[in-house]
Order: sequence, then structure tokens, then C-alpha cells
Amino acid sequence: MMHPLGSSAARSVSLVSCLCLLATAPHFAAGAAFTKKPTAVRQGDHVRIQFAVDAATDVAVSIADAKGGVVRHLVAGVLGASPPPPLRPDSLEQSVTWDGKDDLGRPAKGGPFRVRVALGLRPTFEKLIGSNPAQVPSIRAMAVGPDGTLYLIQCHGGHHPMDGTGSIAAFNRAGKYLRTIAPFPAGTPPDKLRGIRTIKLKNGDRVPFVYQFETRSCLPGLGDLPKHSAVVTRDGRLAFVGIQEGPKCFAQPGEARLTVIHTDGSVPGDGVLKTLIHPLTDSGASLALSPDEKTIYATGVRAGTHPCGPTNRFSCDNCDHSGATWRHTIPVPMVFRFGWDDKHGSLFLGDRGGRHTKRPRPVEPLDVATDQAGNVYVADFGADKILICEPGGDRLAEIPVKQPVRVAVHRKTGALYVLAGNKKIELIKFDGHRTGREVARVHVKTYRWLWPLHRPVMALDDTADPPVIWCSSNFYRIEDRGGRFTKPVSMVDPERIGEPAMASVMEMTIDRVHRILYVNNRRRCDLKTGQWSSFKTPGGRMWPRSNPGSASGAAGRDGNYYVHLGARRGRLLRYGPDLQLRKFPVTRDDEGRLCGFCRNRGRGQTADYHGNIYALWKKFGAVSDKGDFHRAHVLSKSAPDGTPINPKLINCQIPSISSPRVDPQGNVYVAVGVRPGTHTVPTELQGRVREGANDPDCVNGVNSYPMIYGSIIKFGPQGGTIFEKAGGIHCNYAYGKPIDVKGAKWIRAGISVASSWATPKRTPGTTISCLCENPCMDVDEFGRTFYPDAGRARIAVLDTAGNSIRTIGRYGNPDSTGLSFWWPQAVAVDDSHVYVGDRLNRRIVAARLTYEAEATCEVK
Repeated sequence: MMHPLGSSAARSVSLVSCLCLLATAPHFAAGAAFTKKPTAVRQGDHVRIQFAVDAATDVAVSIADAKGGVVRHLVAGVLGASPPPPLRPDSLEQSVTWDGKDDLGRPAKGGPFRVRVALGLRPTFEKLIGSNPAQVPSIRAMAVGPDGTLYLIQCHGGHHPMDGTGSIAAFNRAGKYLRTIAPFPAGTPPDKLRGIRTIKLKNGDRVPFVYQFETRSCLPGLGDLPKHSAVVTRDGRLAFVGIQEGPKCFAQPGEARLTVIHTDGSVPGDGVLKTLIHPLTDSGASLALSPDEKTIYATGVRAGTHPCGPTNRFSCDNCDHSGATWRHTIPVPMVFRFGWDDKHGSLFLGDRGGRHTKRPRPVEPLDVATDQAGNVYVADFGADKILICEPGGDRLAEIPVKQPVRVAVHRKTGALYVLAGNKKIELIKFDGHRTGREVARVHVKTYRWLWPLHRPVMALDDTADPPVIWCSSNFYRIEDRGGRFTKPVSMVDPERIGEPAMASVMEMTIDRVHRILYVNNRRRCDLKTGQWSSFKTPGGRMWPRSNPGSASGAAGRDGNYYVHLGARRGRLLRYGPDLQLRKFPVTRDDEGRLCGFCRNRGRGQTADYHGNIYALWKKFGAVSDKGDFHRAHVLSKSAPDGTPINPKLINCQIPSISSPRVDPQGNVYVAVGVRPGTHTVPTELQGRVREGANDPDCVNGVNSYPMIYGSIIKFGPQGGTIFEKAGGIHCNYAYGKPIDVKGAKWIRAGISVASSWATPKRTPGTTISCLCENPCMDVDEFGRTFYPDAGRARIAVLDTAGNSIRTIGRYGNPDSTGLSFWWPQAVAVDDSHVYVGDRLNRRIVAARLTYEAEATCEVK
């Protein structure tokens, strides 16, 4: 089939004009209109379509059948110097020919037909799917304000263990969700955000600065925090201990610093980072306030170590245990004390180098609290007791408790509340430190295994009557009824909060043939009925004998669904819309699978109209090339029966390639962690973020932006190569390492997160992170590319010639509605809608594809 967009004219665009085209985005006049509405005149076997507009804009020309369904997508692109053929350059009057065929090259059926011409793509918000900020993910810290408001530091969106993203939400004392304060609410005045770094875009929008790329931190140190206790002051300050994570894989231990924000989402003008509590830890610290709120106590620190011995380094040059520091930390038997403006904490209890030997020395202190008199209570897990000391540090009393984890004190009654246990967690009430008499006890939860960094936390609301105790285990609410506790009630029970949140959307595709939306390779929605279902086959789960977390799925243009299984030795399976396995006949595998090797989960696969399969694999064996870097990737093409067509359709020397898509003409689009030229960030961010490896504002000075930004690359059906010194378009990856892209029709920088790997693996100064993050973009039937730009909280749209059509959406936290995103990572599009998977807002945003102006005419 020959399509107008696949004509020789399209292939004749010079590299120089292509690069100039990509350098600037067009400026469209608002409110595009027709000066000549479309007409359709038959000329033999063809139909001549003509129209004219009043200003440069983007246009979309299609043929609809009698029922309104699109049978042929003729062209969509930006009018100007280099529009996609057959649109004429530098003309507001256009003439397009239709050959009477549908998108598959067959004679179109279902007439009479109408020509539809649309001007100025302007998607309009339709609805939020799975949006429920009351659905609490992993709770990492709790604190109750003087008015009874409960603040939760939460963690979600992780790709691996220990690389989740932190957020802070507020609930009332009945457990009803109120608002999110971190990330900051959209529309927060800039003068209230002076204490943190934000990025002002050219259109005036302000988006959060990414302080740490593996935890997507909107505040320095608010990443994948361990569990600890936070505090809230009477004047509206929320303080917790953040960890300035190390720059290696999976956010290793780093500095523990007091971190302060305001309960309205604003921040102190002099910055959020305060007292240094410990130089190297993965545990943070639990906090308590003196009665006058001028003094802060901290404990529960675990010191960072390494399998090769204690170290202050984030990695070891003698071994490859860069991530093992998480499993090799030891308790610090100390309680620290400091004021709000102190640079360092002083030792309150414990033994540091033989000093303070007359004061009590806790063994493994996990939590700390104070009473109205200023006495300090320490939950000493290692010594099986609650240690009570006077404000000066002298021992006052001890209460034996088996494995105390958290402690709180009622400021009026003096009653103690202790969360205790290692696997079997119980809440215990004592009448006070003078007698230490147990008053009540209730079982909270039993764990099979409890990681020391994830021991549960609690918070006491002693302004309530009766007092309320909150526990992170299932977000329990417990009331103190004097001599007994009420049964723990979960605040995340579906009957209380309604439908659960969508969870972190990282992968999403549409089967346009059957109108099925697939999400995270776990759930799917029939867009015709709106019904959701989980992936089930007659034999059980879709992924036999495989870890679902290592699975990656994508719908093909042929109406089948392709699942890539395995984190190391990979295999590709094909399912029909009924979820029945459709084997590849030529393979010798009993399950009819295509086999290969993919270390970083399936980074992507798809199929074209004819069922040809495009799959990304890690190169190995005979597919490897001399000079390949660590975990280099290749995009292969196979026939519908599994016969190899081109095992190196796109041959890549580096591993930074993902999300392959194919347009109706067989052109291949991929997201790659490279950028054209020498700049390491997109044009709009140049001068707004640094381009080198270092940025003093980032956590540990490690610049996130070159590591999360890459490009969309369009290759023709013949594919291409991404190699050093290969010729073609000169590009760079990681922090500016040179690489060439050969065979590309165009490159457009700006997709994120498109991991820009630092390879080869052991090159000094380049091994920063494994970065297994994958963007999920989409290409519609016109060949328009819709791709996520998480770093600027929006979606961008390109035409098939690489021109920028527009961006969609702006920054917003979970309380925002409309086309607002925090971390858009997945996009899926069909003829009527675009669906955006927001990983950190945990929802899907659905927008209808509308235009500024539309006109139709009959084909007679």
C-alpha cells in the first residue's frame, strides 16, 4: 500500500531542514478558522479535497463512513515550512488526494463517505479515572497537629524497592482526607515557595524541581523514607527527618537532616533543610518536641555501613555491592537534641567516644516522646523498656516493655501509649511513668517478617475526647476508652473511601481494533462498555510461571496483546482480545513463545497492522556487536508466525531505548535516552537547569535532568543504528557522552523519563544509576506522537514530520482536576481520546480529542 505520508517527498526532507525544524516550536494564532471550507471532488479514481485557513495551525484530514467511523487517516500536521506530505509547504491553501482506500489499503466500505478537516488540536478534559487521594499507600511517618489534623508522609510509585516517591497528605481526626501539601498545591504563590527550587516554564507555569531522580523528590530528602515519627508545631510547621539519598542505584543511604515545611504546603523562605542529624543513614530519625516547642529530640538512627566494612562512601571500588548498603546498617544508640536553628545536633543520651558515661545509654532507641513537664521518653527496642529521663538527662524511671517500637504521652493525663513487638504488634497503655501500670492492650497486626526500617509508626491525638491513636498498619484508627481500646478500624476500607486509586500507572496501551485499554499489564477496560477487569485466562493468570513485576504488555495494531515476561531470560507471548494464547507456529518452544534476553524488564514491544512483531531485547550471543556497552539493546522484527525478519532493525550500542511504536506506513518510533547536538536537556530547560553532572541544589549535588531526558526518534521501515562514530545525526547521552544516530528521519528531544544511561558500567564518574525507568508513548493512526514529559508535568504532541503541534496539561497535585499532572509517564491514544497515566497522582486522565474548528463535506 502506498500512503501519501509514505511518499518519496516525505523521505527527501534534508537533515539540515529537519534539525532547524526541531529547534523551535511553531507559534500558532489562537482560534484558527477556515477561509475556505473543505470540498471534495471526484477526479477519476481519486477524490480531490481542498480547503484553506486564515493562519498557520495544525490540521487533520480524515475520511469517515456513514456511521462516523474513520476509515482513512489521510494526514495530520503543522502548516508551515516543513509540513508532512502531502501538505504543501508555506501555504494556507491545501489540496489532498484520497485514493478511495482505507488505512489497510483496501477499497473503503461503509459509504457514503464524508471528508472531515479539523484545525487546531485542543484536547478537552473529560474525566479522571481511579482518582482517590484518600487511598493511602505506604505510610512512612505520622504527626498530629494541635487542631487534631493528622499528617501522613506517604510513599508510592516505586519501580524497585527503596526508590518510591514521598508525598504528604492531611486527614481530619475522623480519618477523612482533606488535602495534599507536598507536592505543593497548584497555584501556590511563588513567594511562598522561595525556600525550595521550582522551574518556571516559558508559558508561566511553575513545576516542581526534581531533587533526586530515582525517588522523583519534590523536596530534598522527601524520597523513599523509612518509617519514623514527625512533629507539627502550633504555628503550622511540619518537621520530619529527610534522607539526602546517595546517587547510586536505589537511593542509597545519605545525610539525615531536619526538614521543615508549612502545613499549607508553603515552605520556609530560608529553605527546608535544617539541622544535620547524621552524615550517613538509611533510617532517618524519629522526632519529639519539648513543651515550649523550642527543642527537638531525635533518635532511631541507623548508621550506614558496607559489606566491606563501615564507610562514609556510597560505593566501594573493591566490589560491586553499590546497593548493599541498605542491608548493612547498624543502630546508633543515641538520642540527639537541638534547636530549630542549630546546624548540628548535640548528644542528649548515649555514649559517643566515652563521653556522657554517667547518663543512661540506650541499646537500640527507636522512638522518642515528651510529656508536659519536659521529661523525655525513649522506646528502647534493644533493652526491652521505655526509658524516662528528666530534661537534664538524668534517669527518672523505666517501664519494662517487650520490644517497644513507638511511644507517645498524653499531655494532660500523662498516660503512655506504646506500640510494641517485632512481628506481633500490640498497642499498650500505661497509666504513667510513676507506677508504670498497664491499663489496656490491643492486638494491632501480625507480620510474617518485618524489615527493621519498616516497623510501624503511630501518632496520638490527645486533643480528642476520647483520645485517638493512629497506627500505620492498615491506617488504623483506635480510640482510648479508659480501661480498654476500641477495635482497630482501617481508614482505607473500600466501604469508607469508595473506589480505590488507580495505583501508579507506568504502562498503558490501547487495542484500537477492539477498543480495549490495558493498564500496567494487570487490568483492562472495555472502552465500549466502561467495564474493568483483571487479566485472567481460562488457565489462570496471564503470565504463567513468571513474576508479574517483570512483565510488560502492549497492544498491537493487529488487535492482539503482547506480553514480555522475565527480568533476565525473556520470552514474548501473544494473546487475543479474549486472552487466549495465540502461539507463534515456527517456534520450537512448547508455549509458542519468542525467546530472547532482557535484563531491565520488557522495555517494549508492539505489532503492526499485518501482525509483524517488534520487540526490544538485550543483545547477547550472536546478536552482540563489538563495542556494545553494558546491557545494550536491539529492536527486532519478526513475522506473525515468529520467523525472524530483521533481528537488528534498530541496533543500539547503549541500553537507553524503549517504547517502540509503528505507524500505518511501517515507520518505527522509539524513545531513546539520547539528545541531538551537545545539549543534555531540552531547549526550554536550558538555562533553567544545569547540563553537567553536578547541581548544588540537587540531593548530593547529582543533577537529575540529563539522566531523565531523552528523545523521540523516527526511523523508516528499514530501521537504523545508534552507535558511537556511526555517522548520521550527532547526539549525546548521559552527561554528554557522544553517540551517533544513523538512519533516523528526525529526532525530537524532550521525552522524560527516558533513561539516559551512564555506560559503560565501570567507567569512573559515569556509573550513576541503573535507571530502569521506561516512558510509555503512543503514535496514532495519523502518525502523530503523543509522549510524556514528566519533568515538565505535561504531554507533548508531534506530527509525523516531527513538528511540535502542542503540549497538553500543566502541573497539579492529587487535589487538582482537569488536565493536570504530577508525573505523567504513560500515554495511550485512539481516534477520540487521549489517556494519560499519572504515576504519582495515581490516576488516569481522560481527554477528548477536540479541535478549535471542524468542517465536513460529502464525497459524491
